[in-house]
Amino acid sequence: MSIVATIVVLACAVLYGSYVLANRVIGRRIHRKRNRVLVNLLGALFVSFVVYVAGIGLFVAVMSYYPHRSFDARSWATNPDDRYMMVDDLEDKYLRIGESQEQVRSLLGSDENNPADDEWSYTLGIRPELFNIDPDVLVVTFHNDRVSGIHTTRR
Repeated sequence: MSIVATIVVLACAVLYGSYVLANRVIGRRIHRKRNRVLVNLLGALFVSFVVYVAGIGLFVAVMSYYPHRSFDARSWATNPDDRYMMVDDLEDKYLRIGESQEQVRSLLGSDENNPADDEWSYTLGIRPELFNIDPDVLVVTFHNDRVSGIHTTRR
């Protein structure tokens, strides 16, 4: 079965289940058949809408989740595709404004581009997010051989 057919079947199942639920909860209290059907349909549409929005929100949350790990210099050096998991801890605890280029080099290794530049970049890997295909990059900016800025960007 294709993905479109699966989605259609699930949508129909949710709508039908919502109709049955509305009929049991609300519909038995209304005695005129025309009003009962109308109220059941409106209740089913409302419940279906809530279920669909919650499902989409859950899907986006699951697709955007990624684990966080503590910074480890050995893992940083050996697993460049997994650096995105450590970058928050790195920025919070280890990499500080005012540190020298030598301190940054000993912590993160050599710059992946030109170490003579005043802007060093380190590839963090592709963060698992919805529709993300570009790797994140940690950019460390220097002024007078001292860290003057730290930010993460997409390449």
